[in-house]
Amino acid sequence: MKKNARAKTDATEKEMNKKIAAEKKKAQAVDENLSFEIRKAQAAGKNTEEMEEKKLKAALKSGRAILEMQKQKIAAYEDENKLQKSKKNVDEE
Repeated sequence: MKKNARAKTDATEKEMNKKIAAEKKKAQAVDENLSFEIRKAQAAGKNTEEMEEKKLKAALKSGRAILEMQKQKIAAYEDENKLQKSKKNVDEE
């Protein structure tokens, strides 16, 4: 049971780490694209407030998604700990 609990936690962590890495990569691409568009608009003398707000909202959305994934990782660890504590001898297999 202990091995199964650990394996489940490890699988969840691995899956969330992949999703977090993908979200970070996506967020970076969006940030770079919006930064480029802002620089172009600035060079053309246009107002960039709306674009800058869009960039900030995208970063916030990405940060919230990453936070939720981190919470899922934490929940997996907490579930494993609860299971381990529910056993009289956590070293038993």
